Amino acid sequence: MMKKNFLFIGSLPTKKLYFDGERNKSRDVLNSLQSKYGKKCSIVNLSLNQYVQVIKMIFLSIFFEYDFIFVSKCLVGGSKAIKYLQKFANKSNKHRIVFYLIGNGSNGFDDKVIHYDYVKHARHIIVESPDVELELLSKKIVNKESVSIVPCLKPNYSIEPVEKEYPVKTLKLIFFSRVTELKGVMDAITAVSNINEKFGKNMFELDIAGGSGFNEKEQSFLREVKQLASEKSFINYLGLDLRIEGEESYKRLQSYDLHIFPSKFYQECAPGSIIDMFIAGVPTLSSSFPSAKYLMSKDDSFFFEMNNIADLERQLLFIYNNQITLNKMRISSYKKAKLYSETRFINELEMILEGMKK
Repeated sequence: MMKKNFLFIGSLPTKKLYFDGERNKSRDVLNSLQSKYGKKCSIVNLSLNQYVQVIKMIFLSIFFEYDFIFVSKCLVGGSKAIKYLQKFANKSNKHRIVFYLIGNGSNGFDDKVIHYDYVKHARHIIVESPDVELELLSKKIVNKESVSIVPCLKPNYSIEPVEKEYPVKTLKLIFFSRVTELKGVMDAITAVSNINEKFGKNMFELDIAGGSGFNEKEQSFLREVKQLASEKSFINYLGLDLRIEGEESYKRLQSYDLHIFPSKFYQECAPGSIIDMFIAGVPTLSSSFPSAKYLMSKDDSFFFEMNNIADLERQLLFIYNNQITLNKMRISSYKKAKLYSETRFINELEMILEGMKK
């Protein structure tokens, strides 16, 4: 194995912050880099004390030389020191910087400062969708040769798809994301409740798995979700009891018939939970967020109009009345997982690093 000396900069999960997309993606990227190039790398974790991490980043970039620096970040938040690091690296020609831009660019962040200067001076930028590439090109921040589209990755797993026998009286649904208003969990609860109560039987059972934030608004919303789960026999709140901790977690996911992803978050780009379902071979019923078309297709997923509960209910009823198609969807969904494997990501990165030598 060809080892490389590299510096990784990104926000990683902590004991308190361990369930949001950016941190989990950064962790998976770091693990893949360490698996390929060796674990003796330098890490600047922006989830920790910002001042300490900035000093560390400046010190390491000035006094050490790396084969490459890998920054994993979205365009909001973080530290402006990232911009100055890249300017210094370009001017001194000391480091090659690869920037993995997490998320859908500036889409959905109208009320926040967009740090395009994070990526202006990177030697190469990896984005998760064509929309982000188009945004950067249209603003003349990058040229086409310095951008690659590589959706987020998951570790390599050897899990066989599980087919089921249909039809069944009750379909098991899983909501597997942050339990927040923008992720649409309340729409899922409402739609399932409306259908079950209208037809007088439990056609759907909904399990809710995921963590929440810690401010009062988020905690108040979580309490509301828990209260509804306690009142309705077909709603189960699992919290963090179900989360990805290796192959056994995916085998547990395979017990579900359908993943429901009713997100209202326009910033969605390549949600990790949908890729988790590809690995498990569980079809997704997703809202039509802008980048959904790049991640899923009608061969492996179902769609409804974002923020439209009536359409969500229509699609749930269609799925219930066409259960035989779910087995085909399970296999098609499973086949998608290879597009988001650690192997593919590293192969793409190898070509990027090789091209940066020229």
